[in-house]
Amino acid sequence: MKKTILAILAITSLLLLHAQEVEAPPQPAKQEEPVVTSQKRLRELTLVELDKKNHRAREAGEIAAKFKNISTIQNVDLRITEYLRLQKRMIKLQKEIQNANHRQADLAEEIRAALLDTKLSLQESERLMECRQYMDEFARAQRLMTLQLKKLNDNIQGLILKMPPPTTYTTRSGLKMRLVGTLPNAFYISENCVPDALFDEVRTARALQREPFISANYPNTNASASFTQAIAFCKWLSSYEFSNYILPDTKQLQILPDFNALPEKAIWSATVWSPDDVNYSRAAERFGIKLQTVWDPQHLLSDLEYTGELPDASYKNLGFLVITHVKTGIRQRLDALVKAVNDEEPEKETPENK
Repeated sequence: MKKTILAILAITSLLLLHAQEVEAPPQPAKQEEPVVTSQKRLRELTLVELDKKNHRAREAGEIAAKFKNISTIQNVDLRITEYLRLQKRMIKLQKEIQNANHRQADLAEEIRAALLDTKLSLQESERLMECRQYMDEFARAQRLMTLQLKKLNDNIQGLILKMPPPTTYTTRSGLKMRLVGTLPNAFYISENCVPDALFDEVRTARALQREPFISANYPNTNASASFTQAIAFCKWLSSYEFSNYILPDTKQLQILPDFNALPEKAIWSATVWSPDDVNYSRAAERFGIKLQTVWDPQHLLSDLEYTGELPDASYKNLGFLVITHVKTGIRQRLDALVKAVNDEEPEKETPENK
């Protein structure tokens, strides 16, 4: 009886095990991508890169042709604008090259790994080798194009710097500056004396330690300021305009009549007054007095064209002009043109330049 029970239990165990095998079959192993499918995908990606390479080559050709034509444009501002637009296209093209380098590095690694497959047929191996050769060609072409773009960009920068300075420009604070003199000694000078509305607003803002409220159109009423106040204004203006603005010296004032730039008022000069008068020199040294030169071409203050005044003197008919280096006007024009080009509606992005 005992043997019969053991036999039944053994048979039952075998039946349960068999049932478990039937109910829970083992999960099939994950199938690897067929070799043929992998080869096809790599070839298709290589052809996509070839198409994008040809697109970049066409764009580089158009840029080179455009560069040659820009030199025929007579208007300086328009010529610089076209150079800046060309640089914008070059930056975009360089970004596309960088993106292509990253994509192709990943693709080349996939091709290298695929070539290690021992199941490859001779034909499949040759196709992968062709893909790898394309990767090498792409890399060489992109290195060459990068060098060509850099050389072209350097040429454009040099041409822009050689452009003649603008004859006039307007500062952020509303002062209209005019180019006088001949290069390399030319400089910009304000067309009119600093207006009293701007001068008073700056003086008030400095006293209250706030930013001044700048108007686009100040009344053409000249400020009556002392030399000390004029110097303080120049310091503020230099900080506000991010360029150095100063008072003109007598040598700079002397050339203004040659450019029809006579002021309506007497003008402070940065030059210290030093007449050929021994008695004055002795008295000035004795009492520690230093006078500042005033240019008075309209003879509003005296019969003399040049005279000396105390730095804190202030008269109704005594104002001041400001001057700045010629590079200030060049930079101001370039900044304005760069902003205009950057504000232009960008081209719609394509998969190539994303």
